Amino acid sequence: MRFLNHSLAQEIVNRTTNIIHRNINVMNEKGDLLETLSVYVEENGDVNKAAGRLFIHRNTLRYRLERISELTNKDPRKLSDLVELYVAILQYKIQ
Repeated sequence: MRFLNHSLAQEIVNRTTNIIHRNINVMNEKGDLLETLSVYVEENGDVNKAAGRLFIHRNTLRYRLERISELTNKDPRKLSDLVELYVAILQYKIQ
């Protein structure tokens, strides 16, 4: 069972890393999408707190989250997609 869990985790990391790496340059070119996603996670998905930390209006945050979704085909407002995106970003930052 432990092997299956590790294998599944590695598959998720590999898949999402590929998604992010394909779109990371676009996300960076479009502004602060990576920072937006990181702050959104750090604030546990609280739109008001994340917007406050980013010094933007909450509608701007929602727009950025939608843009991330369009670029990656992963919706950061859905927990499973958010985890995949965040793990890939962490891995990207480590490299």
